[in-house]
Amino acid sequence: MDQLLKLLKQRETELKKALVKAESDDIPSPEGHLRLAGRGNNVKYYHVTKPGDTRGSYIAKKDHRLAIALAQKEYHNKFLIKAKEELSLISSCYHRLSAGNADSLFLNMTPARQNLIMPYIITDGLFAKNWQDQSIKTNTFKEEEKVYDTRRGEKVRS
Repeated sequence: MDQLLKLLKQRETELKKALVKAESDDIPSPEGHLRLAGRGNNVKYYHVTKPGDTRGSYIAKKDHRLAIALAQKEYHNKFLIKAKEELSLISSCYHRLSAGNADSLFLNMTPARQNLIMPYIITDGLFAKNWQDQSIKTNTFKEEEKVYDTRRGEKVRS
């Protein structure tokens, strides 16, 4: 769960930076929108300005900057809406998950109660603790050569 919360925070930071950049961009905003027609590499661009117009006027190659400006304007407007929606959703999810989740239910119990329960979700910390608490059968080969101490106080050869 901690990894998910960390990823949500990273995405939130990324979106906030992008929103600041998008909101500060001075986008040329020609009236209307862009319509594309054609297939593959043979695409034609049309500038649609009237509400009922479904065709628009053809944009010649010399006016390619108009097509770029119209496309960027549309992307810019849609990006602002979607990024704000996503940011709101991430914020809501983060607060709900960090306030309490299925993982934290077990972790917030007293150690005495935890000892009585087998949790349904084994967190990384609990897995590591259980793994370290397990006793291992040591190799008795060349016991006299075990001269190095581990952090846990065990004697090892290397």
